[in-house]
Amino acid sequence: MGIEHAAILKILFALSLFASVPWLFAVGKLVGRALVLYFHPVTEVTLEIEDENGEVETRTIKVSNSSDLAQNLLKAKRIVGHD
Repeated sequence: MGIEHAAILKILFALSLFASVPWLFAVGKLVGRALVLYFHPVTEVTLEIEDENGEVETRTIKVSNSSDLAQNLLKAKRIVGHD
């Protein structure tokens, strides 16, 4: 293998490594989110619900109580989001 071949292989290796950086970033982000959800799972949901009178009420509902969560979501006229 001559000097030219070794240089070309090094350049190709560097380019392929550079091209894989966005993929590595995306995979790292997904793994990080999975680790956060594993060690700090979501147990409660806080809803700001606007009723028929226009009053906004804040309710904290446990995720394990799915029937209560579904009832509050279906009963609400509008769910106010956070900006």
